[in-house]
Amino acid sequence: MSTQDPYPYDEDEFDALGDDRVPQGVHRAPVPWWRQALPFLVVLILAPILAFVVVQAVSDQSSVGPEASPTVSESTTGEDAEGDADGGQTEEPSDEPTETEDPTETAEPTDELTEEPSETVDLDQGLNVWVLNGAGVVGLAGETAGILGDAGWSNVVADDYGFNQPTDSTIYYRDAEMAEEAEAIGEEVGISTVVEDASAAPNGIYVVLRPDFVN
Repeated sequence: MSTQDPYPYDEDEFDALGDDRVPQGVHRAPVPWWRQALPFLVVLILAPILAFVVVQAVSDQSSVGPEASPTVSESTTGEDAEGDADGGQTEEPSDEPTETEDPTETAEPTDELTEEPSETVDLDQGLNVWVLNGAGVVGLAGETAGILGDAGWSNVVADDYGFNQPTDSTIYYRDAEMAEEAEAIGEEVGISTVVEDASAAPNGIYVVLRPDFVN
């Protein structure tokens, strides 16, 4: 059994060159360690930075909200309601801030001193009081005595006066213990001249009415 040549063609110069060749393997230079670790380092560094940037962008967008629209009061006047029904434009609120009172401002103290209430004086309205008519007007002493009676003086006597002195209406009182009562009677009837004189008023307070009292 003859063996058949698997390559039936005659050898030529190219076949001779092919016989001299031998298979050769591919040899690569060893890769440094830092080049192998570089991709991992890049991922470890860039991943947190990218995550931080994304979080900041999302938070900025969420903090910027739509502008607050002015609230409309539920209670509107009839004219406003008709204007809206007719398609009229409502007046837009002004952007200028309204002036409001600062709650921290307090009223400045005034320099004026407050008047203290005057002390009430206990008057002895039971003293003897004579109202003497020296003005020549009929019924003047009785009318004046009635004013004092209404003011609380309980022992008032009206009578006529026939002397020339004093020329002006005067109130006489006996001593210093009756000074406050005499002044109070003067304020009540409108006589400013009040004199302490025991000889002119031996028994109490004497109110002498002269013509100036009725003028």
